[in-house]
Amino acid sequence: QTISYGLRLANHEGEDTKGICCGYAYKISISETSPFVKYSHPFNEEGDSVIEGFFVGGLNLATMKVSHTILEENSASTTALMLEGGIFAGIKKDNTTFGGSINLPLDSYEGDFQWDLLGYPFTYKATVKKNLSIFLIFKTKI
Repeated sequence: QTISYGLRLANHEGEDTKGICCGYAYKISISETSPFVKYSHPFNEEGDSVIEGFFVGGLNLATMKVSHTILEENSASTTALMLEGGIFAGIKKDNTTFGGSINLPLDSYEGDFQWDLLGYPFTYKATVKKNLSIFLIFKTKI
């Protein structure tokens, strides 16, 4: 049972076709920088292998970018609370651990984007709900 902290850098991309016809879509990308605190509970730490359950809480400093075939890229920055839980499995040697995790995020992002299209204001409201994620993780003491 340990408490640790770290910094996560992540990028996510996707498309939103809701309300758009003919194969068009809004392209959405999110870049996150997240300082966090993690509480973990080891299930197995025999030998070099590690399996642990964890809960992470922190602060997401994110930039959301939205574009469309006929619209230029527009971006918005946001700060949000990061909450997620998951399971980590990896290999540990001395003070270094490498492995993967499955995370279930409980946070989401919202942003309002506006363009001037042929003299008319055009607004798009993006809501991004994060899904189950898989991460490769490298941990070491500094």
